Order: sequence, then structure tokens, then C-alpha cells
Amino acid sequence: QNFRIASFNEELLATNENLNKVNDERKDLMAIVSHDLQAPLNRAFGLIQLFKLDEKNLSPSGLDLLKKLLNELEQQKALITDILRSENLELEYENDEKSIIDLSIVLPEILSGFYEVATKKGINLVDNTKETKAHIFGSRIGFQRIIDNLVSNAIKFSDAGTVVEIKVTCTEAVEINVKDQGQGFSESDFKNLFKKFHKLSSRPTAGEVSTGLGLAIVKTLVEKMDGKITLISEKGKGSEFILTFPKISAG
Repeated sequence: QNFRIASFNEELLATNENLNKVNDERKDLMAIVSHDLQAPLNRAFGLIQLFKLDEKNLSPSGLDLLKKLLNELEQQKALITDILRSENLELEYENDEKSIIDLSIVLPEILSGFYEVATKKGINLVDNTKETKAHIFGSRIGFQRIIDNLVSNAIKFSDAGTVVEIKVTCTEAVEINVKDQGQGFSESDFKNLFKKFHKLSSRPTAGEVSTGLGLAIVKTLVEKMDGKITLISEKGKGSEFILTFPKISAG
């Protein structure tokens, strides 16, 4: 019996050592991603900006090529940023100060950053959050990232002439709804909705960047705030993400 226990302990120690090595390798890989990949991308952006300064001397085909190059670089930069955010999510959330979040104040502040991009796409962004008095508890930075992802996606995957609406209701729990009239989600999309790096059937309507990491990050952050996220959608009929959080007294 003692021999078996000793043997098991040795195997356990060996497994832990292997896990530590894998974790160290992952950290090294993230360091490479954050420095060795971002640096050349930033240099490439700088060089392309020089071409943009001389746009008037470029041919139509040259301008088209320049736009395609910028789009490719933006896609790569967004992917690297989302990978790093996803990897650092646990540590970032745990280190961030938790507090009571007044949604009637915080949500309009977050949404104010989206009116310009929505207007440029011809989308009507409707804020129905100001009048509802509701409070939740958690990381302000984490909550902002949740709303940023959902609202930017709603705008990104919607056409001109449509509406994106955000509202809050407060009964037994606090419910935040982000509703759009965009492309919606197919039945197969639902299986991969919150999986990392899974691009879904909808495509950005104006060539915006999409990495397939946003909803995975949203789900992780919502659950860290003791909430849940659900989706109501049909392909071609828009979508509505519903966030449900425990209600907190402001006092």
C-alpha cells in the first residue's frame, strides 16, 4: 500500500512539473505574440501611413491595394489584441477593483462612444437605459468590455437604416438587452457561439475587423460577475443578447 502511494505521489509530481512547463511555454508564447508580432505590425502601419500621405499621386488600383493592405493589417492587429486580452482575462479581472455599478450612469457613458460610428453606418443607436435605476456589482473595466463587445458587434453586423437598441429592466434581477436588426444567427452558430476563434455565419457589413474572440470574452466576464448571457435570434431576423445579473442595493 505504501509503495503504491509513493508511486502515485511521484506520478503526481511529474504531472505537475509537466503542467508548469506547459504554462511557462504558454507565457513565453504570449510574450512573443505581444512583442515580436506587434512590433513589425506597428512598423508596417507606419510605412503605409506614408503612402496615405501621398494618396493624390496614387492610381485607383494603387489606392485599392492600399485599402486592402490596411484591412489585412487591422485584422491581424485585432487578433493579437484579442488573444492577449483573452489570455490575461483571469488576472486582469481578479486585480481590478470591484464596486457597485450604477447602470443609469455607466451605460450612457459607454454608449456615448458608439454614436459616431453608428451614425457613419446609418444605424440608429437607441439608448433606453437612463431612466431605469439599477445597480450591479463587479469590475467596471470588465463590465465596459462586455458592453463594448456586444454593442460594437451589433453595429458591425447590421446594415444602414436599422436600429440597435439597449435597454435595462430591473425586477428580481437586473436584465440588460442589446437588440439589433442585423443578420442574426443560424442554428449551427448557436453550437459555437461562445467558443474561441470560431467565426460565425454573419459577416461585418462594412468590412470591419472580426476575430471570433469577442463573445468568448463576454461570456467569461459575465460569469465572473455572477451573471448569465442568453441569445434570442433567427437567421436574417436580427438578434437580442440578454445579460442577467444579481440586483444590488445602492445603499
